[in-house]
Amino acid sequence: MMGDISSDIKWLATFESMRSRAVPIMSKISKASGGSDEELLKALHEATHELPILLKAMHMIPEPLKEEYRKSREDLLKGIESYFQGCRAHIKWVESRDSLYLNEGLGCFNEATKKFDSATSWLTKTK
Repeated sequence: MMGDISSDIKWLATFESMRSRAVPIMSKISKASGGSDEELLKALHEATHELPILLKAMHMIPEPLKEEYRKSREDLLKGIESYFQGCRAHIKWVESRDSLYLNEGLGCFNEATKKFDSATSWLTKTK
């Protein structure tokens, strides 16, 4: 049993590390959204380069033993994937101003937010 706890503790540390790497990427995009197209595109392109690396690293992390941790892992992966898709659509919107890309990007960003919130919901549970 102690091996199980140790495994989940290692997983939690890695999970938090990965989550904390994704948050600044998203923050840069939020901050750049109020600025110039050049600033926004720079942040979006940076995200489209960094998020796949983060996803690959997340896929390499072994599954945790606890069910709620496995759900968190799945939600975080889906959140990062949705955010990545949103970035790609938002780049197309900035370059073309086609509102279909804007709507697609916003839908992906909203889905990512839901998944990120769900991924960490167990942190705020009280027993």
